[in-house]
This record gives sequence, C-alpha cells and structure tokens, in this order.
Amino acid sequence: MRYYGTITRWNDNRQFGAIREESMGTEVFAPLSAFTTLTRPPAEGQRVSFDIVKGRRGRDEAENICFSLDCVDEFDFFDTEPEPYKKAFSKLLLLIPIIALLAAGGWFGCDYWQKYQQQAKAAAAMPPETMVEEVSAKMNAERKAWLDAVNGRKTQKQTKLENSKAARKNASKETK
Repeated sequence: MRYYGTITRWNDNRQFGAIREESMGTEVFAPLSAFTTLTRPPAEGQRVSFDIVKGRRGRDEAENICFSLDCVDEFDFFDTEPEPYKKAFSKLLLLIPIIALLAAGGWFGCDYWQKYQQQAKAAAAMPPETMVEEVSAKMNAERKAWLDAVNGRKTQKQTKLENSKAARKNASKETK
C-alpha cells in the first residue's frame, strides 16, 4: 500500500531522515538508498510517496520513496485534498437549501404583508368604534331586555320558542 507524507528531518551528512506519514501521523525512517528517483536532493518539507516495510532492526522504514511530483505513473484516486470543483460543489449544495428557505420566507412574508395591508384598509374604511360606544350599546340592550321582562313583553327569542312549541304540538296531534 502506498503512503503519503512529508519529510520532517533530513541529515545530508549521514544520508537519512524521517518522513511523517499523513493518515496516521507517525514518523518513518527514510534512508537515501530507498529513493527510486533522485532528481534533486531530499529536503525538509517535501511531499513524498512511499511504501512501509519492517527494517532489519524491527522498526518501520520507508521503501520505494519518490517525490510526489515525480511519481506521475502512480495516481491516487483517493487523494485527501479535495479538488477545487469539489469544494465549489459542496458550497453550492449548501447554498441551495439556504436560497430555498429565503425564497419561501420571502413568499410567505409578502403574503402576510398583503393580508395585513388589506385588513388595515378595511379597518380604515369602517367608522371608528370606541370601547365606550360598544359598552353603551350593550348596556342599552340589557336595559331594554330588562324593561321588556318587567312589562311582560315577549322578546323575539321567547316568541320563536313559543312558535316552535306550538308547531310541535300540532305535528304530534296530526300523527295521532
């Protein structure tokens, strides 16, 4: 399996160094003899591709090391860094629901505003009715109902009630 990492330490005099592997974060011993192509001398901070094997002392060592730019024949389909269009696509996918929510909010907000305006126009067209006028109208109706009850006059409800009772009596007589 191919691993990717960055050279963290390099000693030119002794011709070895250490590579920090990206996925696990461990350091791996890297001798100069393990490099397959040496177009330039290894230096700290360079990105490399390599295999990990157990060395003669039992520790992990890098083998078949090549600089990432020189390893053209090895293409990583599962590169950890997303390509620019993938970042843009993920941002677009995030923006679509946000735009949809804003549009829906605008639609319902506009509808609410129009209904509010219609109610305000209807209220402005009606004559102003104050609380005092409402209370006085109720008091006058109650006073009239009380006077009618005292004087023996029948209210509309009472006459309707008596008419319905009489209609029931007539219907029961006809059925017998």
